Amino acid sequence: MSTAMWKLEKDLCRCCHAEGSFKNLSEPCFQLGQEEIYSDMLQECLDIVPMTGTLGDVTFTICESCVARLRDAANFKKAGAGLRGEVQGYTKHLDMPRYNCDRCPKGFMTEARLTVHKLEEHDVDDRIKCNACKKSFNSKYVLQNHIQNFHKLGKRFKCEFCDFETYGCGSIYKHMFKHKTVKDNQCRFCKKAFKRKGTLIVHERIHTKDKCKVCGVCGKTFVQRISGKAPRAPKFYLRDGDFKKEGDAYLCTRCDKRYYKVFSLRFHVKTKHYKIPRFICQYCPKEFMTQAPLTVHKLEDHNIDDRFKCNACKGTFNTKVQLRKHINNFHMLGEKYKCDFCDYESFSFEGPKVKPKPEYYTRTADDRYDCNHCDKTFVSQPLVSQHYRFVHQKKRPRERKCPHCDARVPGYLRAYHLEEAHGIPAPKCGYTQFTLTVDEDGTPTYTCDDCGHEFKKRAHFSQHYRHVHLKLRPKLRSCYLCNTKVPAHMRAFHLESVHGWAAPSCGACGKKFAYPFQVQRHHKIVHMGEKSYKCDVCDMMFASQYRLSQHSIKHTSLRRFSCNFCGKAFRWRNNLKTHVMIHLDERAHVCPICEDAFVQQSSLKYHMGKRHPEAT
Repeated sequence: MSTAMWKLEKDLCRCCHAEGSFKNLSEPCFQLGQEEIYSDMLQECLDIVPMTGTLGDVTFTICESCVARLRDAANFKKAGAGLRGEVQGYTKHLDMPRYNCDRCPKGFMTEARLTVHKLEEHDVDDRIKCNACKKSFNSKYVLQNHIQNFHKLGKRFKCEFCDFETYGCGSIYKHMFKHKTVKDNQCRFCKKAFKRKGTLIVHERIHTKDKCKVCGVCGKTFVQRISGKAPRAPKFYLRDGDFKKEGDAYLCTRCDKRYYKVFSLRFHVKTKHYKIPRFICQYCPKEFMTQAPLTVHKLEDHNIDDRFKCNACKGTFNTKVQLRKHINNFHMLGEKYKCDFCDYESFSFEGPKVKPKPEYYTRTADDRYDCNHCDKTFVSQPLVSQHYRFVHQKKRPRERKCPHCDARVPGYLRAYHLEEAHGIPAPKCGYTQFTLTVDEDGTPTYTCDDCGHEFKKRAHFSQHYRHVHLKLRPKLRSCYLCNTKVPAHMRAFHLESVHGWAAPSCGACGKKFAYPFQVQRHHKIVHMGEKSYKCDVCDMMFASQYRLSQHSIKHTSLRRFSCNFCGKAFRWRNNLKTHVMIHLDERAHVCPICEDAFVQQSSLKYHMGKRHPEAT
């Protein structure tokens, strides 16, 4: 292999390979008072790195014509970058829309708002769906954050100063500002310093009086965006004693609740334990924990209707979440979700709200509850739950502070403490005008002394005695639009008959209800046929727990209701009532043709088929 070197009589241009006396690429040259290094310009503009070495040192030059073209390319790139920065700054500070709707002339600053606008106004679903959990998101950025934080599929970032960990690069960047102590962004007018450069830019508008935020209603301009909105409460930060970390979970130290997201824990501690309101009315100093009471307050006190209206049925809702659930579940316009294990389908991703069955008790066929940790048996589920919580988990009732002294007593003993220590009489324990009888299986029965009606629970007897015998009707609620007071379950019908507000009604059959949740329940059970409760014996499905419990009696030999005349027992109370009519000779079913009377409906039906077949 030859090792002879090339010997060039003249310089060789690295770009066009012309020969002559040219300029060196690495030596600085000056053009109109500005320094130019052509090797750096080649790398910045064309991403070309000139090779060095034995041959490269000899040809490390460039001619004048190539210098002129390279200078034009560098100036063009600088002009393009400056124009792009001006356009971005112009649209950002003047609130000019960056995303325009292709179906109407509206424009939006972010892609997420454009996606929501298309879904609500034009019924076009451009949302991006997660392949893992089928949830929908308004932009790719939100989907990326969901995949990183919720499914934990991204790179994990850890703070250098504390134990904070996250799967999002932006989250760790925002978190690092908490540890930053140097305020290196100083205002040129008042010398006030800030940690963030964005905060400094907004602050300097106060001195320059740059009112670039315009109200869309009245046209008034403001320096900051927050000036045209309702006042916001200060940001809430968790303290060291509010939680403790166990693996990937955050445990509340006050109530032992477990969360896997920091913002969920922060919302829980803020609202449940510190009682800090989240929303402040912009027209008065009242504060609210959620958005729905704020919307109702604006409507009742300030006559401002900020509710969200459904374009299909003209229903009104206090929050966007309520409206979105109404559209998906009631109008069935959302995506249909199917269970991977059975044929169950629903328009709600959450599915039926069926509580998981506890493992500390077993429900027997005769509707009794056996504790799995001991041999005790209870009549109702609340009793076995209380027994398990007090005896096996050693969780006693939380003690409350007395309002008149420093003593702390459980809630169910506070009334007796007030009576014994402070002389405040305890309230009466309810109505006692009943006779209590206990069956052989331990089931109590409360019989009213005035009318003889029987009830399984004392609360049902108290309600019966209060409404029927004492004539104490339910508490009246005031109407939203007038001074009329009506019962709570009649307020929707009052608003429809007097003020023209449509009551919650089914869009399929037109049936009206007192509350919106009744419409949703009716729609799922009657029209969609959703049955979430399954019998363990025959695999039959039922729409409610009550119907399942009534059906389960068929699979047992227990006959709880016995006749006082002949001792015959029945599974259901209605069968016993019909049987007792035989002993009392109450013939309530009369033949319309021959006027013969019968005790039971089945006897009348048999009579009609035997004696009057032409009538049937």
